[in-house]
Amino acid sequence: TCLGPPDDVLCRDYARAEDYFRHSTSLFYRADTWSLGAGIRNVFDEKPPVVDGSEVLSYSNTPIGYGYDLQGRVFFLDASYRFGGGS
Repeated sequence: TCLGPPDDVLCRDYARAEDYFRHSTSLFYRADTWSLGAGIRNVFDEKPPVVDGSEVLSYSNTPIGYGYDLQGRVFFLDASYRFGGGS
């Protein structure tokens, strides 16, 4: 808040972001030596809130480093195979 003169360098606007929920889902199958999985991150393609770039570190008015998803919806596929007979 601003309690001093208008040109006070320590004066910052009060900012509040709306609630932000990101849903992801995945399904994996694991066997003895291999696994296969697929999923979706940010299922509903929820956009992060728009912020004032002069108040927080941001890219295109989106806060960076605050847990927001900047990529949007992402589909993924994962496959792995373990060579050798070890545990």
